[in-house]
Amino acid sequence: MGVQFRPEAEAEAINSTVWYEEQEIGLGSRFREEIESKIATIEERPFSFPRIDDTQFRTAFLDKFPFVIIFGRECKLIIIASVFHTSRDPLIIKDRIG
Repeated sequence: MGVQFRPEAEAEAINSTVWYEEQEIGLGSRFREEIESKIATIEERPFSFPRIDDTQFRTAFLDKFPFVIIFGRECKLIIIASVFHTSRDPLIIKDRIG
């Protein structure tokens, strides 16, 4: 199964990785590794994550960082809609998942 980031989600992941790396050398790499690990789990078991209301989108919380990956599935493709910091206003997600 393939994975595709929406541009906004890729920007969130990159910006957060840079921010963490600026806080402590190596922390950005650990953040990115956790994202990649969680995406691998999503690819293996996409239906094991909870849905967002009545949408096709699901949530996968990172274990060590306060982020959630918002994703959907189209055919055999995982679409990452957001890499979302949990302190942000959750209404922002509504714009991403339509």
